[in-house]
Amino acid sequence: MPTGKATTGWLIREHGFNMVAVEADWPDAAAIDRHVKGLPPRAGSEPPFQRFPTWMWKNRDFAAFTTWLRHHNKQATAPCGFYGLDIYTRYRAVQQIQQAEVRSRKPSIGPYFEALNTLDDELYRAWHQWGLTNREALIAKLQAQKARLISGDVMVQERLEARSIWLAAVNEQNTTSLLDFNEQLEQEIADTDPTLKDAARQNRDCADHAVRLLVKINHIRAEIAKDKRSQKPVQTARAP
Repeated sequence: MPTGKATTGWLIREHGFNMVAVEADWPDAAAIDRHVKGLPPRAGSEPPFQRFPTWMWKNRDFAAFTTWLRHHNKQATAPCGFYGLDIYTRYRAVQQIQQAEVRSRKPSIGPYFEALNTLDDELYRAWHQWGLTNREALIAKLQAQKARLISGDVMVQERLEARSIWLAAVNEQNTTSLLDFNEQLEQEIADTDPTLKDAARQNRDCADHAVRLLVKINHIRAEIAKDKRSQKPVQTARAP
C-alpha cells in the first residue's frame, strides 16, 4: 500500500494538484508553505508546530515530504502550496487578549479562566491524542465537566461578570491589541496566498468595524447610565 507521501506526491506530480490541505494549525502550516515555496520565514515568526500534537509533524515522513515538495516547486511552473485548516490558535489568541484585559481589572477571576482553559486544552488533546482507546468516553467526560463548571452558581456569576467586564473594557484606549491582531491576521492571509490579499483586507475591515461598533455601543451605554444617575427623583404632592 502506498504511503501518504507517495500518494500525495503522485497526485501533485502526475495530475497537477497544487494544494495540500491538512488538519493543522493555520499559522504553522503557513510557515511550511513558505518553506516549500522557497520563501524566507515571516519576520518575527515562531518556529512551527511547537504545540501539541508535535509528534504528528516532527517525524521523518513529514520531513521527507516537505523536502520533496520544496524540490518539486523549484521546477514546477505553478508551485504547490501547503495549508492548514485549523484556526484553533487564532481563537485562543483572541481569547487570551480578552482574558488578560479582564484579569487586569479583576485578578480574582483568574481561577475561573485557569479551570476553563485547562478543560479546553484537555479536550483538544483528547481529540488529537494518538492511540486513545476510550476517546469518546473521555471527550464526553470532559464536556460534562466543562458544562458543570460554567453552569454552577459560582461560575455562572464569574462568567457573566467576566463578560460584563470585557464589554465595559472595550473603548478607544484599549482596543489596540485587537486591532493589531486583525492587522497581523490580514498579513498572514496575504502572505500565505497573494490572490487572497483583497479578501484578507475585507476580512480585516469587517473585524475592525465590529470592534469599533462595540466601542460605540459601550459609549452609548455609559451615557445612558450617566443620564439615569443624574436624573432627580420626581416629587409628587400628596392630595389633600
